[in-house]
Amino acid sequence: MITTVYFFKKYNITLINKNKLENIDGIQRFVLENLKFLDGLLQNYNVILALNKNCSYNLNFKNIKVETFEVTGSMFIAEQKVCKYAKKKNYLYVNFANTGAIYSNSILVLHDLIMDEMAKVYTIYKAKNLKQFIARGINRFTIKHKSIRIMTVSNFSKSRIEKLYHYKKKIDVIYSAWQHVLSINDDKNAINKYNLKTKEYYFMIGNLLPHKNIKWVVEIAKNNPHDIFAVSGRISSNMKDPIVDELEKTKNIRKLGYVTDEEMIDLVKNAKAIVYPTLIEGFGLPPMEAMALGTPAICSNIDCLNEVYGDSVTYIDPFDYSINIDELSLQCDKDKIQRCLDKYSWEKTANSIFNVVSEEIEAK
Repeated sequence: MITTVYFFKKYNITLINKNKLENIDGIQRFVLENLKFLDGLLQNYNVILALNKNCSYNLNFKNIKVETFEVTGSMFIAEQKVCKYAKKKNYLYVNFANTGAIYSNSILVLHDLIMDEMAKVYTIYKAKNLKQFIARGINRFTIKHKSIRIMTVSNFSKSRIEKLYHYKKKIDVIYSAWQHVLSINDDKNAINKYNLKTKEYYFMIGNLLPHKNIKWVVEIAKNNPHDIFAVSGRISSNMKDPIVDELEKTKNIRKLGYVTDEEMIDLVKNAKAIVYPTLIEGFGLPPMEAMALGTPAICSNIDCLNEVYGDSVTYIDPFDYSINIDELSLQCDKDKIQRCLDKYSWEKTANSIFNVVSEEIEAK
């Protein structure tokens, strides 16, 4: 039987227990939630989850085995080490990590092409060094020429993969989902900790990477001085834009830094709305998490979010800084929101992944 190797995106993730993680991002969330369901589907397969040896974990899998690897250096180098192991064992390698693989017997999950589209979207990003530039070139080559199949999280991302990489093989669309928020206990002291008041602030969730469009929040805050804007997430080291200084100086912006999952739940529940002025996404999970918690979402009017959310959110032009945010008609129609949520579940996604993997195994 061919073995499937799963690999977490960030090899320094600390797994605390079944329902709580530290420093988790959207891709890690995608992997974790799908593995929970895949574990029950894979009883007839020999499956290995590859983790860094420094990880602590207690995921209580029944069918998925865990092997640890000592990896150092960049994410790309770490993944290639696991990839070489899979090749040596003649395993089918399933890479959830949003990167290519040097091993030709591999299925990739590409969540977005933001790293490749950055130059077209904004100009403030620059590679730290030549090695990263070369690694991204190799990554593009391996995606196009080495993978046997790709899964991605929206039709928008599928179309971009086909166009940018001229990818001719099969691409399956498997969406993200939201049910994990229901199992996280909210920290009811969060709004007090950050000196916020119930339904008196707008909340921006996520890492403050360049494409998240911090500029919109800063300019809207300046133009709406009587409103409070809470902004979570760390500033990317790649951000060399003066807008970062403006974020710090704008008096009605509360910069929260990293917040735990438990704090995030409380902050979302108590916000007027979440704001998501992103310039580009593969899926865009935060609005869905907010909707599941009963909070309306204000989102960029971009193709990806139109596809995922339809008429269940309020759209804005991410380059229009003249908006009076309190005059926006927030989408609170429960039927429209529920119809959107009903389209997505981790169980559906895991079953789709299982079907793709099974097809490739049976084809061997």
